[in-house]
Amino acid sequence: MISLKKIAAFSIFIIINFTFLIKYLSRITDHYIILSVILCLIPPLPYFFRKYFQKFAANTVLYLTTLILYCTIMAIVFALLPVESLKVDRWSVITSFWDTFLSGDYAYSAKSVDGNYPGPMPFYFILALPFFLVGELGYFSLSSVLILAIIFRLKSADDTSRIWLITLLLSPLCLYDIAVRSNIILNSAIILLTIIYTASLLSRLTIKPRSVWLIGLLIGLSLSTRSVFVITYISLFVYSLKSKKIKLSQTLTIGLITVFFFALTFVPFVVGHFKEFWHMNPFIIQSDVLIPFELSLAIIVISFLAGLVSRTQNDVFFFSGVMLFAAGVTHFLYKSYMENWNAAFFNSRADIAYLLFCVPFLIYFLSQETTVGKRQKLILKQIQILQEADL
Repeated sequence: MISLKKIAAFSIFIIINFTFLIKYLSRITDHYIILSVILCLIPPLPYFFRKYFQKFAANTVLYLTTLILYCTIMAIVFALLPVESLKVDRWSVITSFWDTFLSGDYAYSAKSVDGNYPGPMPFYFILALPFFLVGELGYFSLSSVLILAIIFRLKSADDTSRIWLITLLLSPLCLYDIAVRSNIILNSAIILLTIIYTASLLSRLTIKPRSVWLIGLLIGLSLSTRSVFVITYISLFVYSLKSKKIKLSQTLTIGLITVFFFALTFVPFVVGHFKEFWHMNPFIIQSDVLIPFELSLAIIVISFLAGLVSRTQNDVFFFSGVMLFAAGVTHFLYKSYMENWNAAFFNSRADIAYLLFCVPFLIYFLSQETTVGKRQKLILKQIQILQEADL
């Protein structure tokens, strides 16, 4: 039986794909609506015809070969699609950030080729540094394939989980994100991996002091990519407190450690530039670019409620995805209100790439729900066999 949460998660996934297709196909054809509808039918195929994809997913060699081939093709795309030809300037945000810092100036005063200030937090740029030095930030985006493969392998190594991963990688939104060096899927995948690991530590009977420091470190560094992900941690810890998996004192300790390591990531970029920092920093930039502080606060409050209504750990991933989707939609509606819908959507006054933050969370939720359902069927079948044997 398909639950409403499954339907909602998959519907959001399809809606985001449709949104991207409508926007970018409208630039090359007048038949973009019907073409978008047709292409939106492709991502669900591996799941709805999973009986036929099962043999492919069960073959580890074929599965790994597919991932390698995928990465090879995307590497060729990077060579054929130089960053200078892109209208998406996230590559330039990273490049200008490090160029400015290495020249001795204040990094957050840098401007991209489109005149945008660097919005992400410091650790995001630290992660991108090796790829900046190599000279191809596309590989930074492409590393999301490795992170996602690790995520799906850690929690579920069955065939269905592999099918969900291929479904995500072959979706228009993921192909777009990697091809234009957007890094949104990568950023979200890193947060998801951190939350999965944190949740596994919280599920233990006793949480050691070493684990408390490790959790604080991981959350502090991961939040130093984009602050919007704080809503996912709020939902996780509210759920964990409600489920008595962690004590309030431990939660407060983790919070303090998180703040310490989060603040520590700013030190290399703020020392010698304290005056500039108070006038221009990622908090100011993100409040201007994403959504106003008041709306951000409302989403944070709702994330507390999401943690309270979560009945299972997998619910946390679902509601985190929904909250991130809500943040992206709120950004679009706010920009539409401030300007107009056409300017916000077709003229890119709103950044629809923010909708991608939710995708890894929702696909992971779907993979886990499918795996659980599969296990339940196997258990029921075994019970039925035992009952028939007794008869």
